[in-house]
Amino acid sequence: MIKKISIIFAILWLCNDVEAQVLLVPVNETELDSVMDNLITEDYYVDTNKELKIVFTFKIDSTGQIHSAHIRWYRNLKLEDSYSICYEIETNLCVKFVYEKFKDYFIGEQYVYSDYLYRSNR
Repeated sequence: MIKKISIIFAILWLCNDVEAQVLLVPVNETELDSVMDNLITEDYYVDTNKELKIVFTFKIDSTGQIHSAHIRWYRNLKLEDSYSICYEIETNLCVKFVYEKFKDYFIGEQYVYSDYLYRSNR
């Protein structure tokens, strides 16, 4: 089941001027959870009757772009789908609010590192 979400969308025009990419820009953790609900469909579940849990680690720059997303731990996730989930996160998400939240802990660093727990049942 796909949930409707209210998200601020930004359009990122690619260099070739032919193709445009919609960049999802959640402004808080609740919106990030909603985006992830739409990104991580039931196709990724081992058992759709059980809760899905994933802990991600994000490497985020000052614009909010996620340069790397890695799955650190999971429960009820088809392992072969982990790469495609991380790729979608890196390609389609901008989490400036996460950078702003943790930038004071990484003074002088180019990137902020943050863990994020995704749970299908909240």
